[in-house]
Amino acid sequence: MIKQIGNFIATICAGLFVISGLIAITLFNIDQKAFAPETYKTAFKEQGLYAAAPTIFTDMIYASVEDSNNASVLLTLLNKDQMGFVISSLLPPNELETLMDGVFDSFFNFLNGETDSISIPLVSIKQHIVSEGGVQAFTQILQMQPECTPEQIMQMGFGFLSSNTTLMMCKPPDEVMNLVTPLIQTQLQVIASNFPDQLTLTGSDQAGLVEFRTRLNKVRAAMRITPAIPVFFLLAIVIFAVRSFSGLLNWWGIPLLLTGVSSLFLALIGAPLIRFFMETVILQGNANMPAIFLDMMRNVLGSIVGLILRPIIVEGIILALIGAGMLVGARLLNKKSQSTTLTI
Repeated sequence: MIKQIGNFIATICAGLFVISGLIAITLFNIDQKAFAPETYKTAFKEQGLYAAAPTIFTDMIYASVEDSNNASVLLTLLNKDQMGFVISSLLPPNELETLMDGVFDSFFNFLNGETDSISIPLVSIKQHIVSEGGVQAFTQILQMQPECTPEQIMQMGFGFLSSNTTLMMCKPPDEVMNLVTPLIQTQLQVIASNFPDQLTLTGSDQAGLVEFRTRLNKVRAAMRITPAIPVFFLLAIVIFAVRSFSGLLNWWGIPLLLTGVSSLFLALIGAPLIRFFMETVILQGNANMPAIFLDMMRNVLGSIVGLILRPIIVEGIILALIGAGMLVGARLLNKKSQSTTLTI
């Protein structure tokens, strides 16, 4: 009777192991993948989103200088589209990718508690703006504008393009372009001087991210302890039912095999569930988080889910093989035991 009760409890523990093991594998991989910068770098590369880096940096730059006393030159001289054009014209793709990778590293170092702020260096952008390429890019922008009026040409002639005067965005006649070029160089120096050497989120953005990180750490702490739960059920099986090594192989082999097979099944159909979990727990309800980072995470969410599912497949195969191996081992031990008994 006691043995039957023990077996019954062990059977329940085996079922709970399968359920908790499946949840633990899923949450463990979400924790490991969803908050690693390498995951987002891979996702951006797979979806070709590094091409959007100029727009992302433009949004960050404008957000950082809106409250600055020196922001007026930048904000009135170039709109966001024009600034994005300048950045995309000046920086080669590999350099844009490096800068974007720096964004991911800084952001997730902050989320993971490795730093207390998010800082993104912009020195290379400043250097490119004042280069010959910057003059060419700015000249192209002027060529896209309406033709200058006589009054505007006169102002150019009197050298009104100074560090204290906003450059009028108009297309000068071809015959005066040589006169305008030095003035463009001067104005670009003004623009570059208003660029910060790095973007550092402060104020409400910083406070919002700290609040977001605090909530997220609580969720992640719960996710990290989930692997201990199926281990507890395995130990409970030993206590209530295991009386021999072959019994251990049987009692552990079946739930491990079922957990592995279930993990593979989850990898095939579980993408919507994992996406729902990430949207609900990580993205929704975080109004204080800067929109640029929320947009970045949403843009690659589909790829992130795929990257989470890949190790689940591998781990499912490993668990299934271990479970199957245990069952085969138990069967061989039982046959050997029976053979020995018959021989005696």
